[in-house]
Amino acid sequence: MWTGIADDIAPRVQEVLGQVDQCCDTPFDAEYRSACGRLQGRAAFRDPRAFRRKSEDRNSGGLDRMEHQQGQ
Repeated sequence: MWTGIADDIAPRVQEVLGQVDQCCDTPFDAEYRSACGRLQGRAAFRDPRAFRRKSEDRNSGGLDRMEHQQGQ
């Protein structure tokens, strides 16, 4: 995979990369896909905590924060 990515998050990073690649393939091009992959690699290297969360945290955490920010 990428140099510097922690072993414990490598499977999750690979999973997310596959999803990003799939999303980029249809409406965009290979250059956009590569840029998204580099961005994800930097995020995983600099702050791996996002890739260490449990799936229920990943699924609901963003929505909870958005609702809180909107005052709901």
